Formats: sequence, C-alpha cells, structure tokens
Amino acid sequence: MERRADKQIARQEDALVRAVVRVWKAHERGQLLERVQNAKLLRQTWEAWKRRLLSFAQRCQIHVTSSALQVWHKRLATQQGANAFALQYANAQLQFRILYRWRVQLRVHLKRFRQARIADKFFVVRRAWRIWVDKAEVRGREKRLREWNNEKARKLIAGTPEQCLIGMLWGLRVLAPQFGKKRH
Repeated sequence: MERRADKQIARQEDALVRAVVRVWKAHERGQLLERVQNAKLLRQTWEAWKRRLLSFAQRCQIHVTSSALQVWHKRLATQQGANAFALQYANAQLQFRILYRWRVQLRVHLKRFRQARIADKFFVVRRAWRIWVDKAEVRGREKRLREWNNEKARKLIAGTPEQCLIGMLWGLRVLAPQFGKKRH
C-alpha cells in the first residue's frame, strides 16, 4: 500500500513538474515571438525609411547632391595637401633649428677650445719666463759675488801690508762671522 501511495505522489509530482515546464516554455515562446515581431517591425521601418530617402534623393536634384559631394571631396583633398605641406615644412624647420643649435654649440665649444689653448700657451710661457728670470737672477747674483770677491782681492793685493792684514781680517769676519765673536 505504501508503494501505491508513493507511486501516486510521484505521479502527482511529475504532473506538477510537467505543468510548470509547459508554462515556462509558453512564456519563453511568447518572449521569443515578441522579439521576432519587434525585429520584423524594425526591419520594416528601416526599409520604409530607406525607400523614402531614396525617393527623396531621386526627387531632389541629383546634381546638387553630386556637386556637394564633389565640393566636399575637393576640400578634403585640399586639407590633406595642406596637412602634408605643413608636416613637410615643420620637419624642415625642425631640421634647421636642430642644425642651427648644433652649429652654435660647436662654435661655443671651439671658442672654449681656442681659449683653453691660449691659456695653456700663456701658462707655459709664464712658467718658462719665471724659470728664465730665476736663472738670470741667480747668474746675476753669482756675477756680482764674483765681482765683489775680485774687487776685494784687488784691494787686498793693491793696498799696503797693514791694509792687507786688516782687509783679510775684515774679510774673514764678513765671510765667517764666528771668528770675530768672543767665546764665553
């Protein structure tokens, strides 16, 4: 008996499920039909507008439409030509400016290079001049010392024996001051 009750409940549930599926399918078919009808209406409307536009274009002066398109095409070609010329001009100007800037920088670099060379020569000449002056001063001092020694020797030799003795002692005192000092 229980099996019969279970079978009955299963049949009722199956019937309920089939009924729900039928309703859902009907609903979906209704939505599909509505979409198809809308698409068909849209297509028909578009076709009607196309027919109207074509008839309007045929009724209007075809010459005016074509001349308008020709004018538009000429203006487009003019704009494209002007754009190409502007690009070419801008590229040429850019090249000129870059080359000009490079030349200016090169001149500045060469001027600095020349100044550096001149400064280097100046410092070399100045250093050589200083060395030459120092050597000339040393030679002059040596020459004056020789002359002074020669003059002293001539005076010593030319003078009287007493003067020679005093001169020799004086020379020793000048040349070696420690001989003339007293020791403590």
